[in-house]
Amino acid sequence: MESKKKSELPGLTFFFVFTLVVGLLRELWTTYEMFVDYNAFWGTEYASIAAIDIGLRLIELAMYVGMLVFIALRKRTFLICFWVDYGCRVFSLLCVLVMGGPAASFLTPLVLPTIWAAYFYRSSNFAHAFTPYKPPFFSFEGMAPVTPAESPAGAADGSSSPQTPDAPAAAESVSPPSPPEAVTPQPAQEELPVSVPMAAPSESSAATSVATSPSSVPQAEAVPSSSAQHRFCKYCGAEYGPQDTVCPKCGKRVRYFSPSKPHVPLLAALLIISLVGNIILGVVSVKQSNEIKENQKVLDILASLSYEPKIGDPWENTIIGFSKLHVAIVTPNGEVYHAPGCQYLKAAKSLRIYSVSGAEQLDYAPCSVCH
Repeated sequence: MESKKKSELPGLTFFFVFTLVVGLLRELWTTYEMFVDYNAFWGTEYASIAAIDIGLRLIELAMYVGMLVFIALRKRTFLICFWVDYGCRVFSLLCVLVMGGPAASFLTPLVLPTIWAAYFYRSSNFAHAFTPYKPPFFSFEGMAPVTPAESPAGAADGSSSPQTPDAPAAAESVSPPSPPEAVTPQPAQEELPVSVPMAAPSESSAATSVATSPSSVPQAEAVPSSSAQHRFCKYCGAEYGPQDTVCPKCGKRVRYFSPSKPHVPLLAALLIISLVGNIILGVVSVKQSNEIKENQKVLDILASLSYEPKIGDPWENTIIGFSKLHVAIVTPNGEVYHAPGCQYLKAAKSLRIYSVSGAEQLDYAPCSVCH
């Protein structure tokens, strides 16, 4: 009796497993670096952001491990882990966009998962490799998977073993010439000579029927060739069709998606998400580059004003002296005002310029480094 074995992974799915292993190792190292880098943020206003980021990383690690385990078991449950990981990536991108951070490094990881999702829902090789499978607990013959000849579908079609002698005899009893002879009443003594010669013609007729009917030979040869395409329920052993998602006998789910079912709306939604994300990335990148250029121009102008006073000129009349006495530069989240050329202004994303008196009225204190 044939034994059912686990199907081998398709080439692209094997490559996906390889990328999962590489991604798992990379995420482990990235999470360790985040724990080290975020050590300075605990107890500050950025602690919640650090906690959310680390939490998402830990969820991604758990999903990577879950996908590897379920793929090894040939279960489509790994798609649930796949979509949870995809959702974490989208949530990270939205958080970065809201906070005004660089979204390029968070949008790029969404491209490959989108392509993999299209492969998972469109590939027939993937659907056949991940048909639900449950190996028997024991190696007894009674617990082995059902063969195509023993399947309920084969019994319903009447395709029993053609080697039994009862099949041709039954065929002769159904043929038109035999019923009138069987209906005619005859003595019991004459039944024996009638039944004895009927045995030989039955064998000859069976031989002639096998030799003359060409349809019987291809049917016997077609059974082993079509047995590779049969699918059997892992709960009751009944056969189900290639398009069935629920067992026709026990009613339990045997697969999540039909191989030939079109998933055009799902693919269109994924494509729209990718396009919208790329457009948002482009807009945010342009805004950030413009802000960086404007800040750099302001810093260059302020740095060019910091030159030594001329000999003989009063210090108050020089530009550097005037700027230190009357110009106050403030960062959006700062509590002190700085003079032009202060080192703390180089890392600022945006600047605000006030007069010294106006800055002091707004409760800004002078910087201890530049004043």
